[in-house]
Amino acid sequence: MLLPEAATNQSQELRTPVAMAMALRYAKKLDFVETINRSAAWDEKQCNLSPGQLALSVVFSTFADVRSPLYHIKNNFAHMDTAFLFGPGVTGDDFTDDAPARTLDKIYAAGSSRLFSKIALNGYSAFDIPFHKLHSDTSSLALYGEYSECDSPAYDGVDITEGFSKDHRPDLKQVMASQFAAFYTTGETALFTFSLSR
Repeated sequence: MLLPEAATNQSQELRTPVAMAMALRYAKKLDFVETINRSAAWDEKQCNLSPGQLALSVVFSTFADVRSPLYHIKNNFAHMDTAFLFGPGVTGDDFTDDAPARTLDKIYAAGSSRLFSKIALNGYSAFDIPFHKLHSDTSSLALYGEYSECDSPAYDGVDITEGFSKDHRPDLKQVMASQFAAFYTTGETALFTFSLSR
């Protein structure tokens, strides 16, 4: 389904799917792009697109007719009004092969769980969603394999270790994760998710 007027540039025959136009509207309400830009380290002078714009391109790609790997993400925006989606002057050529992957690295370095929490809280504020209680829970995620790289002194990732298993699999190594969720009248939304094994 295509959005006719607001998201169509008739002179260049560029079209934007309704789903992307709606996702853009929600992203603006959530302050998605600016929240990421404020959190991730980046140099405005060196980057054609901000980390927030590139993260938004990954979100928009989930609405594309054909899924592409990250290094071909610009194919998802062929014949679309990229200026409408990402801002004036943005073209498909701005989505270089490595830009989305570098953005994911920047988001990881900024703290992806913390960033998710900021955007989730933006949603509560933007849509005035009341919640009446918070809930916290932990889970053990059983893993298979040796993970010998985790024994290196230089390793700075999630701690994969043995311990009490909620999955009743004491023979497997695991990662412990915790989640805080906010409950409101019609459901719940995760606010914070983080590893306890770091």
